[in-house]
Formats: sequence, structure tokens, C-alpha cells
Amino acid sequence: MATRSPTQFHSFWGAYITALLPTSAEVEVGDTAFDSTLNQLVVCTAVGPVVWTPVGAASAVPDGTYYVTPGGSDVTGNGSILAPLASISFALTLAGPGEVVNVGPGTYTEPALLAVPQDVAIVGTPETTIVAPAGVTLDDGVALENVKLTTPTITTVGTQPAGPGATVNLTQVFVTSATTVNNNGTNTAFVTNNTTFGGATTINGGPTNSVVYDYSKSSSSTTINNTTNFSATASSFLSVAINGSPAVKLAASEATSLTSINSTTTLSGSGVTGNVTVSGGSLTATSSTIGGSLAASAAAAVNLSLDSQPQGGSTLAGGATLGSLTIVPQNVALDGTATLSTPATIGSVYVPQARTLTAGSLGFFGGSVITDTSSLTLVPSGGGPAAATWTRTGLLGSQALTSGGAVIAGWYDIVLTPGASGTAFARGLYLV
Repeated sequence: MATRSPTQFHSFWGAYITALLPTSAEVEVGDTAFDSTLNQLVVCTAVGPVVWTPVGAASAVPDGTYYVTPGGSDVTGNGSILAPLASISFALTLAGPGEVVNVGPGTYTEPALLAVPQDVAIVGTPETTIVAPAGVTLDDGVALENVKLTTPTITTVGTQPAGPGATVNLTQVFVTSATTVNNNGTNTAFVTNNTTFGGATTINGGPTNSVVYDYSKSSSSTTINNTTNFSATASSFLSVAINGSPAVKLAASEATSLTSINSTTTLSGSGVTGNVTVSGGSLTATSSTIGGSLAASAAAAVNLSLDSQPQGGSTLAGGATLGSLTIVPQNVALDGTATLSTPATIGSVYVPQARTLTAGSLGFFGGSVITDTSSLTLVPSGGGPAAATWTRTGLLGSQALTSGGAVIAGWYDIVLTPGASGTAFARGLYLV
């Protein structure tokens, strides 16, 4: 009926367990079997009558932590620190909400889909490597911490109501492979903290969930598809391609290049060292840098603050005019003073594209030019003749300005020249 193993315990396989009588003399405490009905390993925990118990439940794990090591066993181990398990997948069948699977140093290859159930954490060491060629699924409340992960797909599957319970956290994880993140959880927030994506990463979002990169890094290309809410804080990327995503925000983050296609993209205190391409949708940048050039389609809405102008110039396709490239009114922090009829440089401004300036091109808020007659002149920062001059006349508080002149794209110094009274100051200037 069954064959005994050469070890100190007995093993019964296949359907034999269902044929063993409860009083069978062949069965002893500690014997193991595979129950084909339950589709899992079981261990004999009592005789007279025989009691079969799923392996791992033979003795309690008092601290709620299941230990996995390369030298453990899914047959004789129960997940305690003295009797660890051998595979993460088996440990996950035992761990319940609020419990932890502690994975020791080593490489663990999990051939089947690695499914982490709700509110379970996997915690490793810097020498812990998990290889999951069939992919990884993460239910709501899952935490993955301090491991190297090699897998083609990471998929969220939670259905919790929106809130802290619907958050999946990856902390100090190094994803070594090219990976697709499918954020399929109904309301799941997929949050990375000090996590590195070493290979090309594709992020597929959904209408009710979000992806958050905090202090994380992508060492290869990143593609963001149809992600309703994607935000990155103090993170770094190589090339970023954004496709059809309603809200992508990079704050205090860096990228080597950025392409935004039919998306709503915002840069705040961030930098792109190379080129930016906007095709449809919108790009808004404040207190950011664009080290290369900006190319925008005629359908794109681009809003750049005065300190976020592209260093390589701008190209607006489809016959778009400067009106398609809006300069957000911004205090240029002038507060400059000139006396004794001596001109003084009180600030600078970047003009992104050749245009003709008129009296309506200069605005004020919070300040004015004070004298009976004074002038503001735009002078190319690299030298050359003045490009345009505004002259203020009239009483204090009046903004009757006359001006004229064409400017080309580039940086200009704002030079204030007082009139006959010998004193003038200005602050709060912006171009419109």
C-alpha cells in the first residue's frame, strides 16, 4: 500500500493517505504524506486515531513570523526559527493577515506565480534574492522589504476601499529585471520607497488607483501608460515616456529626457537634463529646469514659469505661436533701485521665442516704477543693443507705459534707468 522512505520518518504519497485507516499500525507521529484531496503536504500529529495536520501547523509560530532559509524544509519545517521552511510560496500558504514571512540570505526560485495575500509582509536581507519567472501578485496591505526581485510582472490585485488598507509598499527593493507593473487593484496605491528598478520598467495604471515613487530610482527607461495618478518625489529616472495618463507629477525629481503624449504632466522643482517632447495634452513646469530643447505639437498646452525655460530653445509645431507657450505670471523677485540717473540691472527674464513686445506685455503686481519719468530696458545678457524699452510717466501708481521693439529667444537683463528726479525702484514684474 505504501513504501517507507529511508529516512527516520515515513512518507506516504499520492492518494494513499485517503486509504490509510485511522488505526493503521504503519503510521507514526512525524510521518508525512501528500493529501491529493487537500493538494498539500500533511504530517501525522497523533495516533489512535491518526490525525493528519497540514505541514507548518504542527506547532504554533508564536510571534507571527514564518522563517524561510535555503536549508529549511517544507516537509519537516513549521516556519519557526528552529524549523524554517524552504520556499516562500509555501510560507505564504500559512501566513495570515498581519503576519510576516522572514526570508534569510540566499536565492529563492519560485517557479509558480508568487501570490502574496492581503496584509502579509515579506522581509528579507540585502543578500536575499527572489526569482519569480511566473510573476508576482500583491494583494492590498502587502509589504515587500529589503529584497532583490527578479520577475517579469508585478501585479496588484486588491479590492479594498480606498485608504491606508489599500496601499502596497515596496521598501528598499531592488528589481533587477525588466518589469511590467500592472496596478490592477481597484483602489490600490502602489508605493515605492528607496526602491530601485534596474531594468526597463512599464507601469500600467487604472482609473481609480495610483502609483507613488518616493526617493526611488529607475536605472533604465520608464514608460507610464494610462495611469490616473502617478507622482514621484525626490526620485530619479532615465528616459521617461508618458502615454495617455491624466495626472503625472514629478516633484524634486530628475530625468534625462521626457516625452508626454496626450497626458497631463507637471514638473515642480524638478529637472530634465535633456530634451522634452509634448505631443497633445499639457505640460506645466514651475521652478524646474529643461537642459535641452522643448518641442510641442500644435495641440499641446505648455505652461512654463519664468525659471523653467528650456536652455536649448523651443519649437512649436503646426504653426503655433507664442500664445501656445504660456508664461505663468511669476514674481521675478526684482525689488531693484537706481539712483542719480545711473542705470541698474535689477533682474533677468527668459523669452522663449521671438516676439514683438508691446505696452501690454509688461505687468506689475505689488510694486511700480517710482519717478516722474523712468524706463525699463531689456538688454541681451550676452551683450548687444537694447531690445525693447518701457517708459513710465505720470503720478505714483500709474502704469501708463509705452514700449516697442522685437526680441529674439534668450535671456535678457532688466535695466532700470531713473529720470530727472534721480531715484526709481521696481519690483513684481512679469511678462505676459
